[in-house]
Amino acid sequence: MATELRYLTGLRGYAASGVVAAHVIGTFNPSVPSWMHELAMLGPKGVVVFFVLSAFTISLSIDGRAFSARDYAVRRFFRIAPAYYLMLALTFLLGGSYWAQHFSTPFDWKSLLFHLTFLNWIDYRHTNNALGVEWTLSIEVFFYMLLPGMLALSRNALGITLLTAGGLLALVIPHSETPSEAWWWSPAPFAVCFVGGVLAYRAWPFCSEWRLFTSGILLVPVVVTLLVWRPVMLFELETLAWMLGTVVAILSGRSAAIRWIFDNRLAHAVGARSYALYLVHLPILGAVLKAAAFLEFSNGDVAAALTMAFSVAAVLLMYRYVELPAQAYGRRLIRERRAVAAAE
Repeated sequence: MATELRYLTGLRGYAASGVVAAHVIGTFNPSVPSWMHELAMLGPKGVVVFFVLSAFTISLSIDGRAFSARDYAVRRFFRIAPAYYLMLALTFLLGGSYWAQHFSTPFDWKSLLFHLTFLNWIDYRHTNNALGVEWTLSIEVFFYMLLPGMLALSRNALGITLLTAGGLLALVIPHSETPSEAWWWSPAPFAVCFVGGVLAYRAWPFCSEWRLFTSGILLVPVVVTLLVWRPVMLFELETLAWMLGTVVAILSGRSAAIRWIFDNRLAHAVGARSYALYLVHLPILGAVLKAAAFLEFSNGDVAAALTMAFSVAAVLLMYRYVELPAQAYGRRLIRERRAVAAAE
């Protein structure tokens, strides 16, 4: 199945591009058409897409195989930690973070420890005060630990019911009409996204063959709903709607529309580098903001162009010299451990 799901890489690339566009356009207000501003406001929902895709692809990678918790942990660690740790180190050593000022919480040794252990979600004051995007990584790692159990639970109807109910309850119950800061930054409201990804994996062998999905006809009302209904949706409804929209996109992978949009060279290139893009763009944006304030410069078009140019350069370097070698090293560790185990 993995070979026919290459479009998911493209989908991840679109999601990352949406997040970046939201931050860059929302911050610098460059001279772009009004419809681009409107689309950029949808960008933050790319995080929901990331979460659903993570659950789906991880389920795909571990189900039906002899599961090794050690190999799973090594693979996940070397997928996300090296590039993240590099960005944390650079931010810490180069004099702190713009986002520490923005969130009024110093990026100090205590905060660094929270980040290195992926536990920054525990104290919302430290959740997002280094790179401006790392709150999602702590949530990802939290659910990495739960996903093998969630996948096992999803093998029967009772387990699916429990997972669905748990995800929905976590989204709507633990807060009042005005959620606390701690709730906003915690894993709880995003549990439904990971549940959606696991259930999409379970549904794929069956639903992806249905004409409703192979024709792509279901995509039209889904896209219209997400675009038109958005202004009147609460956070909970938006999260649920984008989770379901991502599930529909996954299950519609055999449709011509999905293949044309997401299964092409450009989408693959951006998707493969989406993690690096996600990590570097806000620190660079913050640096451009600092420089613009120091120079008393206020041209949004130039600032946005500089942010994107520096981000692209940083992404190319990080992907080639950090991400790929780190992932290769993780795979080598797994092979060596298996070889030793086989020899004993």
